[in-house]
Formats: sequence, structure tokens, C-alpha cells
Amino acid sequence: MWIERCNNQRCRRPYQVNEFNGDGSGQLQPVDILCPHCGRSEVRWSESVFLTHALSCDEEQEINQRQGYFGTLKRRAWRYPGVALR
Repeated sequence: MWIERCNNQRCRRPYQVNEFNGDGSGQLQPVDILCPHCGRSEVRWSESVFLTHALSCDEEQEINQRQGYFGTLKRRAWRYPGVALR
């Protein structure tokens, strides 16, 4: 689980991404990661399945205060121990 910020310049809202391991075949396939706010799709090659969901208002506000609305998220956990941000 990690937090990403939408790449859409009109949206730029953070959201949570959960990754579930694939079948272990080792075959990479194009997988869509969708912003739950605006629906923008980002394609990644992976054997995993990705589910996204919006953060609560409090979580989103905390991230925006720490990083600034248009800031980039750091590659470290901001709230959840052991969770990396990408």
C-alpha cells in the first residue's frame, strides 16, 4: 500500500494504491492504475493487480499540508509504518 498523487494537472489529488500479487507466472502485462477522483489512467507493466481508492478528507488534508497541494510525495511512509510512497 502506498500513496500517489494524480498526474493530471487539473486534479493532482492524492490517493491510496494497493498492490496484490499476481499468479506468479512472471509474465508482465499492462495494468491500469486509475485515479479515483478524475479517472485518469496510468499504465504500468506488472504481474500484480492494483486497486485504488480515495483518502479520507482528513488524510488528504494532512498530505496537502505536509507536501503542499502541488508538491510531490516523498518515497517514504507518511502515516502508515512500513508503507512506502511512490
